[in-house]
Amino acid sequence: FIIFLFNVVLSQAIFVDNDSKTIHSLYGNYAKRHNFKDYNFSVSYGLLFSGKIEFGISYIKENQFYRESNSSNEINEWNEFSKLSLAYHLKSKNFLSLALKTDYSYSAQDYQKNKSSFSFLINRKFNRNITTGLIYAPYLEINKEYFGEYFDVLKNIKDAEVLYQNFDNVELGCYISFNDFWIKPFFRKNLDNDFKYEGIEIGFWDKTF
Repeated sequence: FIIFLFNVVLSQAIFVDNDSKTIHSLYGNYAKRHNFKDYNFSVSYGLLFSGKIEFGISYIKENQFYRESNSSNEINEWNEFSKLSLAYHLKSKNFLSLALKTDYSYSAQDYQKNKSSFSFLINRKFNRNITTGLIYAPYLEINKEYFGEYFDVLKNIKDAEVLYQNFDNVELGCYISFNDFWIKPFFRKNLDNDFKYEGIEIGFWDKTF
């Protein structure tokens, strides 16, 4: 059960068939909060084994703008994270494919808590378009994020809603791939505080040496 929870869906797994050779990828994404200056970006490296199991490492930076009380000065607060990810995919050629995932984000700032998250993803790959050569894979991801150490959260998962600050997130997007490259426009919403982000991801993959 723990293995099935391990996490982040690295994009190339959606396009690669099961039992493929080990593949590595490099990708980055950028997202901006709707109607605000807040934004975040990340750079990631991933490894995909047998077309099903993925491991990834990422650098993430989040920027938030706000004004202090009774002041016209705008402050830019930033947070940096290093993230480890592991994912497992359940693929189907004739129906929806699924993925169960989790990740752990370690903060570079002492005042910022580390994050642990668990997700469920549904996607559907449409075979290469004869006219354009593109492959499309729309997806829906439902995510639960906790501010706490990963194994502490996992150990107390039944009471995690009470013990740790947490958020529910939903993300809707579509992977568009051509050969070994992909682009992914997406929309993300935090269901608890109604934060909305629009973003894009770009990446490529290749077989390992």
